[in-house]
Amino acid sequence: ARTNLVTYSEDFTDASWTKSAVTATAAAATSPDGATNAHRIDATINTTSHKVQLLSQWTAVNLSSWSVYVKDNGSQFVQLMFQAIASVVNFDLVNGTSNIIGADVAGASIEDVGGGWHRISCQQISGAGSPGAYIGFSTSLTAPRFESFLGTASTSIYIYGAQFEAGSTPSSYIPTDA
Repeated sequence: ARTNLVTYSEDFTDASWTKSAVTATAAAATSPDGATNAHRIDATINTTSHKVQLLSQWTAVNLSSWSVYVKDNGSQFVQLMFQAIASVVNFDLVNGTSNIIGADVAGASIEDVGGGWHRISCQQISGAGSPGAYIGFSTSLTAPRFESFLGTASTSIYIYGAQFEAGSTPSSYIPTDA
């Protein structure tokens, strides 16, 4: 059986989620489970890297999967990253494609789950270092890790159901609340 190592996997306003140049609004949209429990993440209007991050909550493993449900709300492109490695995966939420930049990511996927929602995921090859994870905004499929750009009032996404687990692919979503 798999275990979701993320605490507060549905509450991105919790203090365990560090916000960098973004704001999080709870209960802003209907999530893939049909409840009004998705969060809206808005980039602030400044030139920097815009992201939510969960740092050093768990023990590093040799192959791990990081996934989250995301819906476009004015930002077509998002990034998933691991703290301990320099690679990044960019996702296009409109065209349903992804692009891995770097050698430390074993794979990535984007799955259309209906209603404009996608489950995006990537797999870290090495468990070395501190195993935190990030969800960030980007401007293209080729954007660099922690891309800096001017956020606008319409740079926004909805997110729900973050999951970090040991394994080469994400399992079915396992909610956590502490």
